[in-house]
Amino acid sequence: MAATTSATTQIEEHVSLKLVLNEKGNKVLFAEAGKDFVDILCGLLTMPLGTIARLIAKESSIGPVTLGCFNSLYQSVADLNESCFFMLELQHVS
Repeated sequence: MAATTSATTQIEEHVSLKLVLNEKGNKVLFAEAGKDFVDILCGLLTMPLGTIARLIAKESSIGPVTLGCFNSLYQSVADLNESCFFMLELQHVS
């Protein structure tokens, strides 16, 4: 009977994010990120949480309600110009 050994390899992946902060006002003034981070962020906003943030901010019967930073994050992405996004043009092959 032959003995088998198995080795597992772990690969570390890092996401780069650079921030310029206004510590006095507790605000982010500028953020620079790679495509991976933007993909993760947009992926999170496509989850129902983005819809919830939008609905409670605009259509709540008790007035505007905030979910921490989700409302401002959602609005920032909604206000982005479409030219900021990389889009692939799909061509149909006949």
